[in-house]
Amino acid sequence: MNIAFDADGVIFPIEDFQIKEGQKFFKNRPIYDINGYGIKEVFNCTNKEEVNFWSKNTFKYNRNVIAAEGISELINKLRKQGHKVYILTSRAKANENNVVGHIMRKELEKALERNSIKVDGIIYTSTKQSDIDKYNAIKKYNIHIMIDDKKENVEKIKDITNTICFETRNNKDYMDDKVTKVSNAKELEETINFIINEHNKSKVELLNYKIINKMSKEEKIKYFKSLKQWYYNQRDPFSLEKGENGCRKIIGKMQKVFNLVYKPHVIHKEKFPKTGSVILAANHLHSFDPLLLMTNSDMPFHLLAKHELLDDKLWSKLFSTIGSFFVDNNDPESRREAKEDMIKALLNDSLIMMYPEGTRNKTDKRLLDFHMGTVIISQITESPIYPCAINSDYRLFKNNLCMSVGDPIYISPEDDLLKKNEELKEEISSLLDEVKEYETNKRLKLTYFKKNKD
Repeated sequence: MNIAFDADGVIFPIEDFQIKEGQKFFKNRPIYDINGYGIKEVFNCTNKEEVNFWSKNTFKYNRNVIAAEGISELINKLRKQGHKVYILTSRAKANENNVVGHIMRKELEKALERNSIKVDGIIYTSTKQSDIDKYNAIKKYNIHIMIDDKKENVEKIKDITNTICFETRNNKDYMDDKVTKVSNAKELEETINFIINEHNKSKVELLNYKIINKMSKEEKIKYFKSLKQWYYNQRDPFSLEKGENGCRKIIGKMQKVFNLVYKPHVIHKEKFPKTGSVILAANHLHSFDPLLLMTNSDMPFHLLAKHELLDDKLWSKLFSTIGSFFVDNNDPESRREAKEDMIKALLNDSLIMMYPEGTRNKTDKRLLDFHMGTVIISQITESPIYPCAINSDYRLFKNNLCMSVGDPIYISPEDDLLKKNEELKEEISSLLDEVKEYETNKRLKLTYFKKNKD
């Protein structure tokens, strides 16, 4: 599940700091409202005084703050269990794209590091309209559980996610049937575990295609509708977006050099998909094949990478940054998880790249046997498969690289996957004929040119 924690007031206690340092800053001024949310409410100060207070005390707070008891351990435990944990904060200035914003973000990261807290990402929102911004962020990033302390935020988001209110002096009187209040890490863990267990009761299992083939047409339609909805609800848009941004930056630069050096030719380039939620399926001959497939596009993509690459720091960093999914083909559980990652990416309108042969073809065979994963994923997500055929003439500056793009293949719930898998293989084989024809014509033209030159 995707679980988000507010920073100040949940992970890091802030009320006592505000009172203690506020009394020093405002000297003889009495506390106006000890249960106030911020320094302005507690000391009834002006906007300018509030800014001056935090200008003087921000670094002191950030560099001395200690996480609430048990929170660090809880966050790290949730991540070990496989959940994604994010911080969703409206900390002042941290969302701004300037020097001050950069400093504020770095200070929060350092505070997390000092408290041995690791998270999967930090989402920054504005302070002025934190309730609206957090509402939008929760919907955008598919947050399943949100822990916050500000009453206005809790009230705004309670209808769109499992909302937990972390009790402070400011919200002690707040009550709502849709919101669970907790006062410490133990109560918070119990509440989160209860939500997770209830959520898991609705899980739809990914069945073997042989079992599905025995279902009636109506049973298949009902099953795939439920399965698709389940995976849609499991998406992690933040991680997918992060990987796609990395893909744009890294692969985008590599792609320009690749196209300049190889000048690949694309047959039927007008058929190449222009949007996401599609599968590119191709034969696999070389490690540069993803770049060849994306010759005619600047869209980011997700692909499967061998689990062994995680043992190499450089390759691990590269493939992780561009949003790849790692798979150990010898481990059934790893294959299942990779398949589910692909499904969730497609349901998040992403483009994924698959090689039905399962590995690089280093044999004399035209195509290796096709695995069923591509057609299975297409059937679940209702995403079209765009068959592609490529060659492997990666000699520099020879301009012999070629790919051919076919018409999309659609797979419905009632389709026979064995037949669809064979259809996919036949289509890629047919496209390979076009690639071979291009290679032959290019050689004939080159021979003709040389003869006439001589």
